[in-house]
Amino acid sequence: MKIYKCKTCGENWSYDFVRQKMISISEYDVESLLRTDSETHTATAQQMLEMLAIKANPEVGSGEGCIRVPCEVTDKKGKLHEMASICFPIAFAELDESNYVGYIEDVVAIRPSKYTMPIEVRFATGCASEYAMGFSPTPVVSGKGRKFLLNGPNDFFRFKGIKGTEVSLYHGEPNYRSWPVARYNPKLESCFIADYQPECDNLLIRFADLEHPEELQNVQGIWVKTEVEGTQD
Repeated sequence: MKIYKCKTCGENWSYDFVRQKMISISEYDVESLLRTDSETHTATAQQMLEMLAIKANPEVGSGEGCIRVPCEVTDKKGKLHEMASICFPIAFAELDESNYVGYIEDVVAIRPSKYTMPIEVRFATGCASEYAMGFSPTPVVSGKGRKFLLNGPNDFFRFKGIKGTEVSLYHGEPNYRSWPVARYNPKLESCFIADYQPECDNLLIRFADLEHPEELQNVQGIWVKTEVEGTQD
């Protein structure tokens, strides 16, 4: 990775080959990005198995050019990160200074998070049609019948005291005007960086991975490609 400093404004820039454009880099990110690029941060076989059991939403992180696995992590210091993502940057990693950022070698345990939504819900959020500009809702319902909308691709749910494992897809007529939108706060999420390798593509959710693909049927606003329609490699 090459980082360039503008002689006029002093800003740092690098070229993102995924989005094919120059990206501004904060001073906070420079050291971490250079370390990510110059060192090896390889997930172990055991860590890959643990992440395969969780899977990654193919639409979450796609704009960043990375694969993100939502999970719970215990780091080397014994700290528990209840909402964490193992991030595999394909070409460029944008780091958020509001998040704790570590590396895969800092991780001693990976588990499913109670805030990670079921695989069918996560997959559906990536298939939601745009109802209005910037608004691609997925209707969900909690175990106690509370109804919410998710906007765009999502992994975690932590809203109004409800956890991700407690929500499921809503099969009915959603009210886009009155139902609350469960907004996600990325500042609550920890990020751990690992090197991308071709086998990381196996972490992505495929239609064939869904235990209950019928759950996506009759969910208003959700359009799903089946394998027959071309999602298989």
